Amino acid sequence: MYYKFNGSQGNNLPSPITDSTGNVTFTKYTGTGGSLKYGESNPVIAESTASADFDPCVGLYRDDTGENDPLRLAGWQYTIEMWVNPDNLDGSLDIDDDDPEAEWLDENWDLVLIGKFNSWMIGIEDPGENDRFVFELGGNNEGMEDGSAVVGKWVHLAAVYDNTVEGDNLFLYVNGILEENVDGGTNPSDNNYPVTIGYAWKDDVNVGRYFDGLIDEVRIYDIALTPCEFLLFPGPEWASCPSPYDG
Repeated sequence: MYYKFNGSQGNNLPSPITDSTGNVTFTKYTGTGGSLKYGESNPVIAESTASADFDPCVGLYRDDTGENDPLRLAGWQYTIEMWVNPDNLDGSLDIDDDDPEAEWLDENWDLVLIGKFNSWMIGIEDPGENDRFVFELGGNNEGMEDGSAVVGKWVHLAAVYDNTVEGDNLFLYVNGILEENVDGGTNPSDNNYPVTIGYAWKDDVNVGRYFDGLIDEVRIYDIALTPCEFLLFPGPEWASCPSPYDG
């Protein structure tokens, strides 16, 4: 899967929207007062003409299409990578305090960048407090450095799983630099929840944890990429093509 989100800035994203491979389609979810448009281009990606600009109360979802769905992360390897640029880190944006059925949102109020409920997620933990990126896998949270999420700043995130590696086999990168190397165990638990971008969906009542900001260049591959293969622009603050997994 590869979403470039190239389009005319200010225009609404189409729904459904198909990725550049032609094999994966997401549908737009729009709550009260939200919009999902093409936003400013990512200056780090030379060919970028735009990004996806997520307001609170909007997102993208893909229904589970069965055991052969390319987003099931069921193989020996996978890579999830994306660029993000938060407009707001106010955690109050992601829950409806008037909804008595939304306890799960109060208990799990990380902002969701991409994920699958009760399986895996890349998001922002403790928004408005620690402001750090996090990877959730099977209920276990692996947080990046506090303050790694900054309003108005583009950041590249990647999670790489390689079950051919002995020991710790999950590698978490920020801007191509290895931040965490942990035991990823087995593949994420499989379920019939949709994969979502920019928000979380449990059921028609429990919808929330919205991300407010820009998302660009989202890729999910069934191979373990190295930092040299990430969508990074070479520079002093980025990885300089080290050996695999050596941040």
